[in-house]
Amino acid sequence: MKRLFARAPFMRIGIPFMMGIAAQHWCDLGVVVSSVIMLSSLLIWTVLSYMSFWKMMSFRWCVGIIYSFHFFFTGWWVSSVSEPAHHPFHYLHRSTEHRYYIVQLKDEPTFKNNSHRVAAEIQYSSDSTATFLPTTGEVMLYFYKDSLANDLHVDDVILIEGSLTMPPPPRMEGSFDYSQYLRNKGIYRTLPTKKHKWIKWDALKETTFGGYFIRAREYFISLMDRYDVPSLEKGILAALVWGKATEIDSELMQTYSRAGVVHVLAVSGLHVGLVYAVLHPILARLVRGKRSRWIRFIVPTILLWVYAGLTGFSPSVLRAAVMFTCFIISEQFHQSKESFNTLFASAFILLLFNPSLLFNLGFHLSYLAVIGIMTLQRPIELLYKPRQWLLIQIWKMCAVSIAAQLVTLPLCLLFFHQFPTYFLLANILAIPISTVILYVCLLFFVFHAWSPLAYLLINLSTSLTALMNKLMTFCDRLPLSLWENIPFDLMHFVCSYLFLFSITQWLVRKKKMYATVALGSVACFITWSAVQIRLQEIPYELSIRKIKGDMIILLREGRKFQFFSMAADSVDQQAVIQQMKDITTPSYYPDVAWLNLPKNSLLLHAERNGRRINIQFLQKKSKHLYHPDLLVFPKAERKERFKITAQLDSLDIPVIIDGYWSEKKLGYLQKQLKWSTADQHLLTNDDYVIWNNDE
Repeated sequence: MKRLFARAPFMRIGIPFMMGIAAQHWCDLGVVVSSVIMLSSLLIWTVLSYMSFWKMMSFRWCVGIIYSFHFFFTGWWVSSVSEPAHHPFHYLHRSTEHRYYIVQLKDEPTFKNNSHRVAAEIQYSSDSTATFLPTTGEVMLYFYKDSLANDLHVDDVILIEGSLTMPPPPRMEGSFDYSQYLRNKGIYRTLPTKKHKWIKWDALKETTFGGYFIRAREYFISLMDRYDVPSLEKGILAALVWGKATEIDSELMQTYSRAGVVHVLAVSGLHVGLVYAVLHPILARLVRGKRSRWIRFIVPTILLWVYAGLTGFSPSVLRAAVMFTCFIISEQFHQSKESFNTLFASAFILLLFNPSLLFNLGFHLSYLAVIGIMTLQRPIELLYKPRQWLLIQIWKMCAVSIAAQLVTLPLCLLFFHQFPTYFLLANILAIPISTVILYVCLLFFVFHAWSPLAYLLINLSTSLTALMNKLMTFCDRLPLSLWENIPFDLMHFVCSYLFLFSITQWLVRKKKMYATVALGSVACFITWSAVQIRLQEIPYELSIRKIKGDMIILLREGRKFQFFSMAADSVDQQAVIQQMKDITTPSYYPDVAWLNLPKNSLLLHAERNGRRINIQFLQKKSKHLYHPDLLVFPKAERKERFKITAQLDSLDIPVIIDGYWSEKKLGYLQKQLKWSTADQHLLTNDDYVIWNNDE
């Protein structure tokens, strides 16, 4: 490890730099304070570095510690300065009375849930006085689907009348936090737009640097429409070649995800490496000699970055582009080719310009996969040595997939709690086919003006894509193709990576210390799992009671209690708790949380996960009810229209309905969801229902 740190200076810089960014994310001291701390650490480091006393071997460790602290505070400062909310003209610092906004779209709008969604940059804002002030900051726009919204494109400037709103909070603890997801992207508010409350302002339209790439990408994708490429195959090709995944069919995306090959649909280092694998030998043959090394450096670098721009500058593509740029520099100018140094150099450069990437899951998976390949691929290859050329290539591919999967598995389990059983088979099938598709499809875009060849190439790409879709569907439909609901928390995560690190070091260095750490991490993993299994025996209970016209929903998880109400902020919480004690045990609540039912929520979907009870709030017009064990319909607004398009496969589940619902609405609801009234319960005042995990 010491030798690795000595050979990789960017590792010594990058690790404290990343820790500083993470620290600022959890404890923001502001730009001024972080600047003072960073400059102070720089001054101390500079002074001590030039003092001969500290250069003595016995004191060099002090300089190293100060060196690490300096880059820690540098990361803190860079993250603080890059925080959009710290800009003096940011919309968070403007008056809440501002109702008019001039915004510029940053991407092509995407259609989802009967509305168009797109990120936009606010340029000006104004209140009712029509005095526009310069404003900065990104927001997420939502447009109703109509002919005007269909005509919106990247870089369009729009004048909007509306109010900035907070992104919706997570519907329950542990569920996806959309507001935090947007915050990591520098988006703090959403801006819903109403019909006829916005207009395009072409006079202010200016083409941005990113807009050129997006329009070029959309042009290339539109070329496939000339040849009537089916929508399923077109979505896959747009994602695989150009990184636009919004056109992929949702069910097909789930198929690739459950098969464990969704990474082939996201343009990543694999795709950039395939492009470079073609450019490198061509330039090596055409451009020779020491004097022409600048050409061999500039041409592939420009082409790689142009391709990265066309694919949207995703974190995985940026990582690959920076890494290959560093590799080209080291190759052409005979510099050190230490892979870990190059890897951490790319991470340092990316985080220097965009510190928020550190909180991007794709960024983590991309770098972990590369680390796994660099450290584990070779040892895995040595486990088996086939003699036939075909078996050698297949085994190399397997070694790469296993190495990447081993290192990324703990992170995937932590976030997704599932594991694709046949990931190895799926990768062996998908990677060669996707490689051929990428090359053939790129040739199609190069020769699209020559119709005969373009027709041949696009048909070949479409056929191969259809074949890959069928193979992934086959892998997904195999028995036990996906392990779901795997219990995996932060402690399991830490133990897993501690085991991977220690066992790798033990295999390389053969030191007993690493073997001891590996066994200790396994023991800790097993012990913690046993504790979690014991905790699963704690009772989980859902209690519903009508109190003074309001439906109170209580979810009990052992000693933790969550209350849901239509008006959690205004209800007399102590009085409600006192009444709920009559129907629940224990008679006291050690850990209580109050949450509002989502506005205009029409139903609550409760489902068992093992012995636990999961709650999901489904809004009106929801299309996904899956297979719930219980349906609860709280009180709806008197004039509210509703339409639920989903249907239930099972008709014998309990249905609990607020007594406020009229017979007409109930009849319509029963017709829509097609349930029987055998297990239907109307909840009136002071009435209650208890539903637990033992039923």
